[in-house]
Amino acid sequence: QAIEAIEKTIARGEQALLFLNKRGFAHSIQCEDCGWTAECKNCDSTMAVHKSPPQLNCHHCLSYRPTPRSCDHCNSIRLTSKGVGTEQLETFLRQKISDAPLFRVDSDSVSSLPALNELLSNIQQARSAVLLGTQMLSKGHHFPRVTCVVIVDSDSLLFSPDFRAEERLLQLLTQVSGRSGRAELPGEVLIQTRSPDHPLIKNSAIAPYADLAHALLERRRSLGLPPHGALGVIRADARDERDAINFLSQLKEVLGADAKSRLLGPMPALMTRRAGLYRYHIVVHSQSRKTVHQILQRAINAGSSLKIGRKTSWFVEIDPNEIV
Repeated sequence: QAIEAIEKTIARGEQALLFLNKRGFAHSIQCEDCGWTAECKNCDSTMAVHKSPPQLNCHHCLSYRPTPRSCDHCNSIRLTSKGVGTEQLETFLRQKISDAPLFRVDSDSVSSLPALNELLSNIQQARSAVLLGTQMLSKGHHFPRVTCVVIVDSDSLLFSPDFRAEERLLQLLTQVSGRSGRAELPGEVLIQTRSPDHPLIKNSAIAPYADLAHALLERRRSLGLPPHGALGVIRADARDERDAINFLSQLKEVLGADAKSRLLGPMPALMTRRAGLYRYHIVVHSQSRKTVHQILQRAINAGSSLKIGRKTSWFVEIDPNEIV
């Protein structure tokens, strides 16, 4: 359906935009015989497959290694790329659609601001074209000839453990959809999903943004989460995992219990090891922002006097962007 819609758009002399917020060729490389997956040595993450240049990249610590020809565990040569990135989608589109130029816009294909400006100028000059990119393509650009937007793999944010995941997905769908039909030409938006019955996915096509945002806010109110509650985070990063845990454990003991708040943790971040550091945190939750401020101020004062704090890099954050 998406390819058909793109072909019709090109035939009308208009432009189509495909949004995929995953750069590279594939998410990971895996052995079909033993299940081994190439993982980053510095992070709890798989390494993404890139074709240009041909290598495996960690998108978190920016380390890289040559693409293996055989499995590191069993030496099998049956290695398979898993998942789809912008490089792979570009290859597929070039095979399917040859009647219009294709522009890929991500941090791998655009290395500088002058290069980005030149690429955007070429897009503006093209009558019909296919645009493919990550959020770099969706933010703040006006493409008057884009009348078809395809959001590829919209589920990537849907089932995140972060309580803001649905909010961010709604913002993303609204932002990317807004690239279509911005001028006098009417537009259409196609959302690729494996969860078509999820209320947010289903209603995003028919309900106003304000109604959906209000429903999310009401759910936050019932759970006491921001903006109807307050959150803070005390995070510690250390080379030795025990140092991060012990620092936060001692700090939590000093802070003590409080009827007006909850201290959750110490617990590992979703990606516990990143760039060679182990990441643990305590989440501070209260219905009062003032209470969270007071606890974090006490944490700063107490943490500065703990000897074990010298072995860790630690900080506090109010209204953290992520707590996973």
